[in-house]
Amino acid sequence: MNSIIKGLGLVLSCILAASCSEISFGDKFLGNQPESSGATTEEMFSSKINAEKVLTKAYTGLPYGLPTSADFKLGENILESLTDLCYSFRDNISDGPVKLYYNGSLSANNVPRNSAYRYGNKSDWTAIRYAWLYIENVEKVPDMSANEKSERIAEAKVVIALCYFEMLRYVGGVTWLDHYIDVNEPMNFPRLTFAETVSKIVGLLDEAIGANLAWKASSADDGRMTKAGAMALKFKVLQWAASPTFNSDTKWHPEADEYTCYGNYSTQRWADAAEAGAAFFAEVDRQKEYQLIQPTEETHRARRLAYRQAYYNRGGTEILISTRQGYSSDIHGSFISQRYYSGPTL
Repeated sequence: MNSIIKGLGLVLSCILAASCSEISFGDKFLGNQPESSGATTEEMFSSKINAEKVLTKAYTGLPYGLPTSADFKLGENILESLTDLCYSFRDNISDGPVKLYYNGSLSANNVPRNSAYRYGNKSDWTAIRYAWLYIENVEKVPDMSANEKSERIAEAKVVIALCYFEMLRYVGGVTWLDHYIDVNEPMNFPRLTFAETVSKIVGLLDEAIGANLAWKASSADDGRMTKAGAMALKFKVLQWAASPTFNSDTKWHPEADEYTCYGNYSTQRWADAAEAGAAFFAEVDRQKEYQLIQPTEETHRARRLAYRQAYYNRGGTEILISTRQGYSSDIHGSFISQRYYSGPTL
């Protein structure tokens, strides 16, 4: 594990070196230029509609809970198969739980495509890079109001925070990018400790929460980051970091260090989490826009439909942060077939 995570900065340098110094989009981006000519940064932020495409590009890199054809994590098995909630029986070469985790094959020298998380191979870096590109350039857009710019910048910060929380969950403290990286600048991005990474994530969320960010997105804007999502994510990050695995005088593993836990116990971490949770639920009570979707009658079918509606429909009142990969049948095709090979442990 240590040999993987201590080389994170080097891996990141390789990722960025593969990118272009001046990001360029062809016809796919602008829609009205020949494929051979790209859009410069100035052109990207020459109008609201073009700038929105940059922010949308950042959104496409968000973590997504279900396995898809584009992300082969766990061999398109579900993360719950690594917990006591679910068990996988699909004993073929691509199955992650059976081939890597149940038999203990995952190691510092063996992190294949069907693992749960591969640092450096994830779309998190795409989201972070384009979010910073947007933050640093949106002021140039002529046909956006100051309030619109403020709100969209806050959205981009929540996007960055969510991606870094995903990294924190899997590898602990990581390299932190605080601006749009140009490949011509020195590639010197040291790894932060676990505590520093938590602090950076919470700092971004505090900036977003204090900005002009909508409490809840409309149905048309479903999927955009909101103040409710930012406050809930802050609560989740602090609660997760304060848990006994990381917040303890006894380290969770003999080789655990300052990059994978706090290394000591503090009641203040629980107090900070409780404060964030109280602030979030107080705002939920005040705003009254989030609530459980209730069944229309007391039947199994009605309860099932209410549950489905909460997760499937756009603009619902239960989901605080919504990420979607599309509705094409091939996106989740392999995952759907997993029902024959895995199931809840009861």
